[in-house]
Amino acid sequence: MAEIIPLPLSCTNRRHEYAPGGSPQVLLSLGGPPELPSSSSETFTGSSSAPFAGSADRGSAPIQGRTAILSPYELQALPLPSPEEFDELRHLVHNRATRSRIEVAKACLYDSGGSGVTLRSIVVKSLTPEQIDLLKTAKAHLAALQQASSPWEDEHSLRVASASLRFLVVDGNLQRAWKASGIGGPIEVEASCFTVPPGNDVVAFCGGADILPGVPVSLSWGRVELVTKTLNLDSFLQSPCSYLKGTRISRHDLIKYVANTKGGVHYDPAGQSKKSQDAKFNLLRDMEQTGIAGLGIAFNGRNLVHHELASAIKSILGSRQIQRLQAEPFDSTAA
Repeated sequence: MAEIIPLPLSCTNRRHEYAPGGSPQVLLSLGGPPELPSSSSETFTGSSSAPFAGSADRGSAPIQGRTAILSPYELQALPLPSPEEFDELRHLVHNRATRSRIEVAKACLYDSGGSGVTLRSIVVKSLTPEQIDLLKTAKAHLAALQQASSPWEDEHSLRVASASLRFLVVDGNLQRAWKASGIGGPIEVEASCFTVPPGNDVVAFCGGADILPGVPVSLSWGRVELVTKTLNLDSFLQSPCSYLKGTRISRHDLIKYVANTKGGVHYDPAGQSKKSQDAKFNLLRDMEQTGIAGLGIAFNGRNLVHHELASAIKSILGSRQIQRLQAEPFDSTAA
């Protein structure tokens, strides 16, 4: 069993470059995600405001020609949606919903005439029972990932969570659930990515999972450029998360390795079945057994493979679109 050693820590920002040689580096990125605009009006400036012109004009029609000084009674009588209702419309624009979808939302908010119809009820009415079932199942798997998102999550719990990751992103059910939701726009994920110069013999793990709350960690050995990127879900899955012996291993590969060989879905740690004898699986298996240059490196008791899995969970749960999906009840009784 390789020895577990402490690593030197170095604070860093978005972009990093490291000299070849030396000991492995633990990279700390302390920046947080950007804040959403606090005011709804900020969301609809520029090109986003065009789809709202018609209904907004109709809403302001009753006061055209009046004096610019309005009484509290007149202000209260303006036919405008509540802040909560308008926030749902803001989410549609933020997630790049189609123009027709925004038109339906406008009609709901401005032209319902006190009918009690809400934007959420229009969304739910368009879903079939099968779509609602898929959405609720996807949300249950996301909740399972949330349970495995602690900085101190152990390897065995992460292996169980890999089954949810496989169901959601490898098998494509998260993508199907997102499409069924009708919210619109792509799922975007923020993740650490690296660039390795040609011919450079390095070891790199993108990482990004926390070892303490708010303290994410990545690892590289050699000359590596590490950056934080916003990717669509497919690019996130196919982009490399580790680099071993000249081979790029994608997040798709890593999730399948843990789920299919470490007990998430199937248990075959020795790689006896044909499906477990994938060349990239063998690289990850060898690294788990021998470490890097004979050194067993672990963060909070989990090796680099499991730390990378925890990083994928963090990126997915940090997506604003995924958080939006989790917030929707998709309750069939609402229709």
